[in-house]
Amino acid sequence: MFSILHRRISFEIDSHFLLQSQFLKPISTTPPPPRNPSNQSSSFTFSYLINLCGLSLESALSASKKVHFKSPSKPNLVFQFLINNSFSNTQIANIASKHPSTLLTDPRKTLLPKLEFLKQIRFLKDDIAHFLSKDNTFLRRGLERKIKPTYENLKDLLGSEDKVAAAIKSS
Repeated sequence: MFSILHRRISFEIDSHFLLQSQFLKPISTTPPPPRNPSNQSSSFTFSYLINLCGLSLESALSASKKVHFKSPSKPNLVFQFLINNSFSNTQIANIASKHPSTLLTDPRKTLLPKLEFLKQIRFLKDDIAHFLSKDNTFLRRGLERKIKPTYENLKDLLGSEDKVAAAIKSS
């Protein structure tokens, strides 16, 4: 048993060092992040999405095509806001992957009112984190012009706030 474990560890260590060698490079289908000075914002975005948000190389590459961070200040505010509101790292990664422009919003102006609205309609913190990381369209909709009117229409259709909350949670 120990010899198998020892061989496996030795193989993993040897493989790691071989891949780090200048002579042997791993084959990858994902292009490296942009390197030239004119794309420093893209490179920073790509690195930020991988290192702080935990995205895979493929997801970070895709997301970095949709959004560019000039500095970490705005994404850090959003990241901290989500952590403070019981979002897990996986849930934040889902949001960053599906809707990366969320990381450039002002959390007090755009995210907080939506979270408060969900609390108002009987969502718990864990429900909110699960729902928002699963349904990225909610984050892109305006609270006053789209979300609240849709909620009121559903309430009229279903007959009660509890039924609307249950329907939203199960969607």
